[in-house]
Amino acid sequence: MSYAPIAPFRRVLDRAALARNARASGGPEAVDKWEALRLLGQAREAFGLSHQALCVLQALVSFHPDTMLRQGAPAVVHPANATICERLAGMPCSTMRRHVARLVDAGVILRRDSPNGKRYARRIAGAKVAYGFDLSPLRARIEEFRAAAEEASVAAQRLRQARDCAKLMLRDLQGLLTLSDACTDPRRDALDDLARLSARRLRCKLGLADLETLHADLAQALVLAEALIPVENPSEPAEVSTRDAEIEQHQQRINKESFESIEDVEKSRESGSGSSARPTTRSRMPASIPSKSDEAVSLSDILTRCPDVQAFAPERVHDWPSLLRACDAIRPMLGLETRLWLRARQTLGAGGAAVALAVILQRFSVLRNPGGYLAHLVSQGAAGQFQPRFLLRTVPPPRDAGRCSQL
Repeated sequence: MSYAPIAPFRRVLDRAALARNARASGGPEAVDKWEALRLLGQAREAFGLSHQALCVLQALVSFHPDTMLRQGAPAVVHPANATICERLAGMPCSTMRRHVARLVDAGVILRRDSPNGKRYARRIAGAKVAYGFDLSPLRARIEEFRAAAEEASVAAQRLRQARDCAKLMLRDLQGLLTLSDACTDPRRDALDDLARLSARRLRCKLGLADLETLHADLAQALVLAEALIPVENPSEPAEVSTRDAEIEQHQQRINKESFESIEDVEKSRESGSGSSARPTTRSRMPASIPSKSDEAVSLSDILTRCPDVQAFAPERVHDWPSLLRACDAIRPMLGLETRLWLRARQTLGAGGAAVALAVILQRFSVLRNPGGYLAHLVSQGAAGQFQPRFLLRTVPPPRDAGRCSQL
């Protein structure tokens, strides 16, 4: 005579326990216990199981002698708590019992307690009677595990696809913002902030709903970013690099003849009397930069006070175009933004911006915020208070000033 108990030892029997026992009946004739464990591992979130709970279940399954769980065959394992903890690499007994209770609540295993609550097995008239943990739900609910595993796989693919789309949209937004560096629209700063915050959010583990919200925000930002890109003049062909290098990742070009002298600008203003007339011919940079002081700033003065420009320049600085090319190459090393540099050249002029950058490079070790210092100089230039000669005097002359002045 044998009987499978339903009520646990010294525990309250509720309707949930009856429902779990009802689901343990039926199912296929035989199931591979390791396949059932693998499917349950994929669908563990649907059943509210943690990784540690699955480790405890794996230890319990390992006590079953057969690989297949067959209908009608005994599926009760009866290891002691110390044996289970030993197989779990020394897990505390209290932790193991908590995870066993979670497995029972999820309906993955059932309790078959003996009259005194102990786990053991006996043979009566050649028949084995065991009390412990029943693994039959792994066989009976295998189809439920398989369906939940497929749903979890589809959800993971959707989440991965949504995350990839958000990353691609963020990359496109950053590229469009690079094309609109010279834009002064305040909406451009808002888009820049959105790109930074989106990159920070993508470093976290977001759900599908959060990714969909981010997808909608980035879609609107892309439309606005495309509208902020300045329209190029189609009559001017784009310059194409003629270098034979296989890799051209860092390109910086300056048109030597694109800098108009201050004298030509003043003449055009006097002749035009407020009109938008400009000189018809392009001229080179002047030999010196006019200043509000009595003296002008020459190239020799800049190289004497700021010899670091010559040290960091990609080529020898011998005239104004070479100095401007050197400033464009040094500007990223100082961490100055492109928009700020363009605004400095527009406000201070090409020569004045070169003087400001040379001073910042020479005093880089004592300046706490080079970008803020350049922005302050730009504001002075907008107010008409920028004086290159006085700015150079803030840099003490180096010991080897004689050698630099000869360049």
